[in-house]
Amino acid sequence: MGVKITRIPDQDTTDLQKALDLVLTLDPSVSRTFVLGGLGGSVSHTFANINSLLLYEKQEIVLIGRENVAALIRPGKTFVKTSYSGLPTDKKMNCSLIPISGPADHVTTTGLRWNLDDSSLAFGGLVSTSNEIVSAEVAITTDKALLWIIDLAN
Repeated sequence: MGVKITRIPDQDTTDLQKALDLVLTLDPSVSRTFVLGGLGGSVSHTFANINSLLLYEKQEIVLIGRENVAALIRPGKTFVKTSYSGLPTDKKMNCSLIPISGPADHVTTTGLRWNLDDSSLAFGGLVSTSNEIVSAEVAITTDKALLWIIDLAN
């Protein structure tokens, strides 16, 4: 059949971690991975997949689900290109910024309906959800890693 099955008995890593390790072993130059089915389904598996974004922070990993796409925003300034054109025909695009690596004390954004201006994001405090992209480019400056989520189903 041409399909190689690799059994990895390690129970301290997730299936996604095993797959990422295998990909990086086969081709260490891989820097971007798209994970179809990486969001949705079991909540615990979704959290484990999000945790992989932190464990493999040098890789650009995009988790894709039926209704969302998620990626890690690293500390510093990040620019996200969007399909927003400003025309009345634009479909509304919601997004969220989630502080997944602990409190982010200094978060600033441009290109969103409700921009953050040196704001603090933390579980138990402000979590930026259901914002709206209103620019062809979104800029995010943060002192801690954030989870960037775009809603596909609007």
